[in-house]
Amino acid sequence: MVETLADEGPHTVVADGGRRKSWASLARIRSTNGSAVSSRIPSLVDRCIKSASPCTRTVPASRSATSIDLVADPVFDAYGLVRAVQVWCGPTGSTTSVKRVVGAFEWNWNTKTAHCGPGVETLLLGMRSQRSIRSAPDIFSRVVRFDDRLSFLDLLANFELGKSWEGCVTIAHEGQRMKRVQLVARTHAMEEQRRARCILHDITDIDPPAPLLDAAALRLVAGASGTGVGLVGLDWGVIYEWLSAPAAPLDRWVEERPEIHPEDLSTFEAACRRMCIDSDQESVEMRVRFEGDQWVDTIVELELATRSTPPQGIIRVTPIGR
Repeated sequence: MVETLADEGPHTVVADGGRRKSWASLARIRSTNGSAVSSRIPSLVDRCIKSASPCTRTVPASRSATSIDLVADPVFDAYGLVRAVQVWCGPTGSTTSVKRVVGAFEWNWNTKTAHCGPGVETLLLGMRSQRSIRSAPDIFSRVVRFDDRLSFLDLLANFELGKSWEGCVTIAHEGQRMKRVQLVARTHAMEEQRRARCILHDITDIDPPAPLLDAAALRLVAGASGTGVGLVGLDWGVIYEWLSAPAAPLDRWVEERPEIHPEDLSTFEAACRRMCIDSDQESVEMRVRFEGDQWVDTIVELELATRSTPPQGIIRVTPIGR
């Protein structure tokens, strides 16, 4: 699998079948079918990107009497742009390898929302419904293990052009099935819009997930508290995962990002900044509103989880008088 997250490249190999690769150079790829095959892969990938459609090429075999077919298949983001290319090769006329389950989404740093491409929600995140735009807790709500989570959240919170990240997450699907998914990301900016372009790749067949008693226990405790409990990035002020859903009418917060009243937003952001410096606990009252609804008076309690980079906190939200 070739990531094509940067418009001008370089495009790199991030997986060989279900096995992760660490940003391997496309120009240095080697095929068991010989250099005549491997040398043509970069141009085939470029053609697939430009045409935004599957591409094939037949190459005379150097080690057998049979020619070799090269096949490139695009992976689209929410805007119909190619963010990865799956490449196979084999004897002409043979059946092409089964496509890997791969999807792409784009994190908008300005709006703090994710724009999902085909297959991301149902195939990779295990959601029943499909919406093109998702909030941070909506995206991460099914993630039960996140390797090097803090490093990835740092990439989202502290935008730096051209920064990249690759790692794995374990995602809970319907029926308690667990999937192991490779996550690849690069940052990008266009005018004032800052983005993190991401690829999700199901590698469960090669790297099945380990038991997750710690995450299950954490959610069990949070659920027993009877209030909305989540994890919040203190340096960007966004709840990226809910451990237990808030009470109505704040329950929409699990899947939507509410508007914080302009008069209260600075108070909340100041509390987060204090937590980053020397405070261990904060409590603020603020008004939040979901689309088409009224303002809801809310008590927000913050508790420090870690002050290391990036600083994280536990947040509890309770509607006042409800």
